[in-house]
Amino acid sequence: MIQTLEFKERADIITERLDNTELNKILIEKIKKIGDVQNCKTNLQGDMTSWRMQEEKEFNIICKQAIEIIERSIPKHDNLGRKNLLVIECWGGVYRKGSVCHPHNHIPCAWSFVYYAQATHNDAPLVFPTASLGMRPETGLLVAFPGWVTHNVPIQEHDSERIIVAGNFKQVK
Repeated sequence: MIQTLEFKERADIITERLDNTELNKILIEKIKKIGDVQNCKTNLQGDMTSWRMQEEKEFNIICKQAIEIIERSIPKHDNLGRKNLLVIECWGGVYRKGSVCHPHNHIPCAWSFVYYAQATHNDAPLVFPTASLGMRPETGLLVAFPGWVTHNVPIQEHDSERIIVAGNFKQVK
């Protein structure tokens, strides 16, 4: 027998503002230069780099900052998904007018993150639909959340470019 149930679970959403002004300039230039190598075949319907950007120094810096923030923020008694995080994917993206990111999660990843290299308060928010929460982006903001959390980005309605670095971590022993 199969039963369909709706669960209301709790999740830690971590936010921190980073001062990466010079790094942001390099990230923006690289992401825009690479362009859309995914041909809009992912949940992100906008320009998206390869999945392996953590191999590049500047992207790896953001990944390491995200790991440090997660490990520092989660209570010490909560070892599930907190320690020994390893980057398995990292990508860059550009949202222009009309771009969208469909609802999805990153199971089986322990943690996911998005970092705004360039964003304005008028840009499309990061939405966690099961929590009825939308978070307005701003340049320098890093948002980390468990990989199982459903999230999306509604249509970018403004002409500005919302440029992100995002990634996924797994827990290793």
